[in-house]
Amino acid sequence: KLTITKETLTREQALERFKGDELKHAVMSKISGDIFGVYKQGEFEDLCKGPHLPNTRFLNHFKLTKLAGAYLGGDENNEML
Repeated sequence: KLTITKETLTREQALERFKGDELKHAVMSKISGDIFGVYKQGEFEDLCKGPHLPNTRFLNHFKLTKLAGAYLGGDENNEML
């Protein structure tokens, strides 16, 4: 079971935390607010509005039935994520 935690960062803190990550910087540039939620699960962390489950115990199992590509901002002219 992995705990899922939320950290709140200012824009400056988030830009510093994710320096070198062009995708996250592109996402942050499209957000007008100055406060960002960062959720952590084990070693993984990412920007997200949330909320999330308190831990992975609630996930049980799931089955992928389809896969699809996604583009930043839904624009097919951008690089596929």
